[in-house]
Amino acid sequence: MPEDNRPNIDAALEAAKDAARKADPRRMVEALFDSFALDGIRIRLGLKWPGIHQDDINFLIAEAVDVLYHAVQGGDRVLSLPGYLWKVADRKACDYDARRQRDMLTDMEDLHETPKAEEEHVQPPSDEMDWEERREKAVAVARSLLPKLGQKNLQDVLSYVIEAVEAGREDVPNAEIAEALGLSSDTVRTSLSRGFRRLERAAREVGLSVDAIQDGLADEEPDATDQEV
Repeated sequence: MPEDNRPNIDAALEAAKDAARKADPRRMVEALFDSFALDGIRIRLGLKWPGIHQDDINFLIAEAVDVLYHAVQGGDRVLSLPGYLWKVADRKACDYDARRQRDMLTDMEDLHETPKAEEEHVQPPSDEMDWEERREKAVAVARSLLPKLGQKNLQDVLSYVIEAVEAGREDVPNAEIAEALGLSSDTVRTSLSRGFRRLERAAREVGLSVDAIQDGLADEEPDATDQEV
């Protein structure tokens, strides 16, 4: 960083600290951005923790900023705002990565411990049903298979998606699922991918048509011009 910019950076950091003392979190965040401290921490975290998605790194930094704000508000002596933010964000990243690794390990164990499929009495959607009937049947089949997915996160995420489909929702953003279930966006992404793979496997184990279930869970009704006449 050029020396000519140092006074501006120091002034921005001091402004951030002063804003926290005056209970002005918005101004504090603006001043931190002006100091480039958040950009530097984001880059350092990305380099040190490459397995953490950038969206989650941003969330961890936001949590660190919140900790800093309350520390200054509480009268704690914070000599270096960037140093304080880095220590808190790095610790949170370490905890997050440890949880992520545990989830991955649990997921691998679940591959070998997924409960054996029992005899099913739910019939899959058939070609003779209209679109609405196929969707209702697909939802019922998918919900009946949820307990066979193993890991709780997979069941919760897939259950949320199934309920959205049942309600006629055309799109369910990952961010919405993450907020509703208290999960990270990275966990939602991996849970969706693994959950649908396990749903397919569970369906095959009980002799159900995977294609029929997937077609029934489609987001929108086929256009009339695409139907056979």
